[in-house]
Amino acid sequence: MTNKLLSSTYELSEHARVENPKVRKEKLKEVVDGGLYRKEVQVLTEKVVQLEAELITTRSEVRKSVDDLEQYSRRNNLRIFGVPEEANEDTKVLVSKFCKDKLKFNVGPELMDACHRLPAKEQQQRPIIVKFHDRATKANVCSKKQELRGTKFVIREDLTRTRHFLMVEAKKKYGNRSVWSNNVVAETWLDNAIPNESLHIQGYLVVRKDRVTRGGGVCIYIRESLLVVPLSCSTSIEQAWVGVEIGCTKLALDVFYKPPNFHYKLFCDYLEEQVTTVSMEYDCMMHCTRKYQGKLICKFRDNMHFVGAG
Repeated sequence: MTNKLLSSTYELSEHARVENPKVRKEKLKEVVDGGLYRKEVQVLTEKVVQLEAELITTRSEVRKSVDDLEQYSRRNNLRIFGVPEEANEDTKVLVSKFCKDKLKFNVGPELMDACHRLPAKEQQQRPIIVKFHDRATKANVCSKKQELRGTKFVIREDLTRTRHFLMVEAKKKYGNRSVWSNNVVAETWLDNAIPNESLHIQGYLVVRKDRVTRGGGVCIYIRESLLVVPLSCSTSIEQAWVGVEIGCTKLALDVFYKPPNFHYKLFCDYLEEQVTTVSMEYDCMMHCTRKYQGKLICKFRDNMHFVGAG
């Protein structure tokens, strides 16, 4: 088709060389009115629009994947605000002392892989970022945050810029007491030989759904201080649900794992059935997963909030 267009362009240029202006005008009109150029331009325009749409989708998917990977790399990190700076300080020792004195929890420097101050605006105290050796230690420190109520000290998750922005905007809209981050785990590889006691993190309730065969499985860690009710769910797919009451609002939280070989349409049908059942009793839902289900996001965007699992 492009060759035809080039051929017609050459033909048009040949017509343009006709010396008689009247004849040249008629020849040009004959070529243009033939519709070839109009059709070719329309086809190429549609192709450009299609490629632009694909580029936008691809860029969005890449950004989401990069954000997921970046947040995963921060899974053992915490930011601590309010710890006074000292001359020639050892931040690991400072954090260890802070945990012992303020959180009533012993965390030795050997349980920290890295620890240092972060930049801050002029005349503001620089926060400390600490990377713990494992997620359990980090979760145990998080579970003690209530010890800091009424003090100048604050402990926060180390979120990516995108997720931090979402957290800030959500707190502006719903208030600090109604917004928090949670831990969900997809593909746990747990089985009935591993009791809940082995998974215990102080201050957290664990809700799990194991796969009967090897691999898979999901679980949710959520604060015991919240009014949490584990919800029954379909056994057709790997998912776990809990209900949480925040003031007068009833929130349903879900995590699922979709195996690569599980039929997408069938999986969506099972999940839709569960969502319909839960929505009869709960005001809103938060759906946590590593991989977004595009069709479901569109279908339930009015009453569901989709976030990435850590």
